[in-house]
Amino acid sequence: MEISKSQPGEIIENRVNNDGIPMILSKPKDRDEVTANGVTLLRVKRSKELYNHNTEIIESNMRVSAYIIFIGILLTAGAFVSTDNSIQLDGILNDNEWKNAKEYRLSGGGKLLIKKENKELYIAMAGDKQAWAHVYLYSLDTIRVMHASAALGEAKYIRQNDLWRSIETFQWALREKEYNDELVRKQQDHYQKHGWVANNNNMGNGMTFEFKLNLSHPDPVYFACVLAQVPLELSYFPGSLSDNTILPKLVQGYTPDSLQFDPALWEKAN
Repeated sequence: MEISKSQPGEIIENRVNNDGIPMILSKPKDRDEVTANGVTLLRVKRSKELYNHNTEIIESNMRVSAYIIFIGILLTAGAFVSTDNSIQLDGILNDNEWKNAKEYRLSGGGKLLIKKENKELYIAMAGDKQAWAHVYLYSLDTIRVMHASAALGEAKYIRQNDLWRSIETFQWALREKEYNDELVRKQQDHYQKHGWVANNNNMGNGMTFEFKLNLSHPDPVYFACVLAQVPLELSYFPGSLSDNTILPKLVQGYTPDSLQFDPALWEKAN
């Protein structure tokens, strides 16, 4: 192959590609015409355009590769990526997940979201300080106290005359600090075994709690919610609560032997 030019100039590369087209990678300086085995200037421009096009493809592939590597790093680090709009109990309120939920204000500050899906009740509470939360569930003369802080625990009370007696104290579980596939499996196991589950305050911003409760029981179910913000600021729903659902000692995770509850003041769940 012979490359000639009518005026002195600079040719960076004079290889021939697979089509036999000279790949001139930069425009020569101070020249009027460039030929390569009879190829005209227009043909040379085509070579340069092809080079530019190939360069763009390479750069694009590099960006895609970098994105794939980035996703791989996230997954390796324990990030969990959802592929649907089901509610993830990760302490993050996602608008798509909570679409069509009813929203209320908690008495004392903060917000409450309630969403029913088939036989499941989802409850979210969010404040503006580090917090922990209680959800109370009443059915068949039994009250379940579901606690979420750095871990999950449940206490149970049964009615005896005018008082409610403790029959089960808090046993703590799910202290994990990362939301990932392994935690999702543990949450599912907890839900199947206990009929409820939630995120702990190691997830998200530490100020938001998402609960999932099983309502498949045919009898009427009533519930109440309490959000406790540091140091011990209580916000609750319904706003008319005046029984021991808002007793500080109970909310702090203790189980007094006897308490006073009034489920008639609570919200009907089914």
